[in-house]
Amino acid sequence: MDPVQSQLDGRMYDSKSALRATYRATGVTEVGNDPVRLRKFKRKPIEDKSIVDVAFRQGYAEPLAAEDVNISIAAW
Repeated sequence: MDPVQSQLDGRMYDSKSALRATYRATGVTEVGNDPVRLRKFKRKPIEDKSIVDVAFRQGYAEPLAAEDVNISIAAW
């Protein structure tokens, strides 16, 4: 592992266990990067725009079920 600087005490550590031991000793919770959170969400385009039009006119008073409009939930 490349050396990392502790955000707690500013020292450089080349061992994760040594770094985490200092965190545990002071009661700090380690929070890391979550790559899934950093990815941009890609929406699937809605092929039938009339579905959106109908839902808009209904004012979402009665949400459409996926079975009613023959699309998958992932398309929304």
